[in-house]
Amino acid sequence: MTDSCIDGLRLVSTSYHIGLPWIEWSEARSYIVCRALVDQGVIAGTATIGTRRKKVKERINPGDRGLYQVTETQYGWIALKGGGVIDPCGFLGNSFSGPEPQFCILENDECYIRGINPVQCPRTHLPEHLVSDELFPLTRGVMRDTCSRLLGYRLHIQGLTMSEAAYLLSRPLTDFDRYSRLVYEYFIKMGLSSIMPLSNIKMLHPNLARKGWRSFYNDLDMDELEAFLK
Repeated sequence: MTDSCIDGLRLVSTSYHIGLPWIEWSEARSYIVCRALVDQGVIAGTATIGTRRKKVKERINPGDRGLYQVTETQYGWIALKGGGVIDPCGFLGNSFSGPEPQFCILENDECYIRGINPVQCPRTHLPEHLVSDELFPLTRGVMRDTCSRLLGYRLHIQGLTMSEAAYLLSRPLTDFDRYSRLVYEYFIKMGLSSIMPLSNIKMLHPNLARKGWRSFYNDLDMDELEAFLK
């Protein structure tokens, strides 16, 4: 979709189109919203996760950078090729009773920093793990051991951040050894189906993949999908 089409795209209507009603959106799950918009071809860009800041004081003198306040450290936005950003969840916290909110292209203005694409970056580039950012609790035993190992942590972590969950779901099933089914069932329970590769679900749960393929991230080409659904 071109930039001219993005500006003015209705937010509420689009939220139902991608299967994620806006009333369910949150800052914590903003990356999920961005992935849905990109993966379903609504907006052409890169679903990014990083730190969002709010400018609290404008620049006064040449060379000043202004003052910023960090609001979230695991926040999702869409990076556009032209350098602008789309912040789908930026309206949260603002009540609206008038016209339907619309997507708009924003200049970064240093409010969106340290952004990474968690499905294509090495684990060493993931945002720092903060306990306050843990969104998905891990049960003791296999889940803590497997996830901590794949993320390179010497000590077991008690929960995953959004970027860590997205990173793990980008890994091949062989990385999880014999626990791949268990790990994926956990991610389904955590509500992460929309960023789970359909190709992996097809291998682990063929019947589930066939019946609910629209619920997962479709990484199959049309011929593969048609052959699988027959």
